[in-house]
Parts: sequence; structure tokens; C-alpha cells
Amino acid sequence: MNLRIHRYFSITGSRSLKLKNIVVDNIKKYFEQLIKIESEDWSLFSSKLDKTEHPKKDILLEVGQTEKYLSF
Repeated sequence: MNLRIHRYFSITGSRSLKLKNIVVDNIKKYFEQLIKIESEDWSLFSSKLDKTEHPKKDILLEVGQTEKYLSF
């Protein structure tokens, strides 16, 4: 299963990893508002996150298509 982080800005250089970590931390904080996540479970989940970028107003899913990814 591949999970993707969707962001609408581009990142280059050494800031890339730092910004990705900030996004992943924000996702974790959001989930923790809803459920308790054990470290081991979070490590497994976050290791599956993959960043992709899409232009503004890009259609990610057409009507009738089945979603295969979680998008943040």
C-alpha cells in the first residue's frame, strides 16, 4: 500500500527533508486528536508516506473512480 502526501508547492535543496518532516508531524498530530497511536504503529505508517506534487486545481480523482491512496 502506498500512501501519498499531496502538496501544492515545490521544495528544493536541503529544506526538502525538514519540510517533509513538518508535514508528517502535522499528520501525526491530526491523527492523535482522534486516536492514540503507538510508536511502532506510527513508524510503520509513516514509512509508507510518499510525497507527490500536483498543480493547483489538478483533478486527483474523476467521478466514478475508486480512490487508491490517502491524500493530505
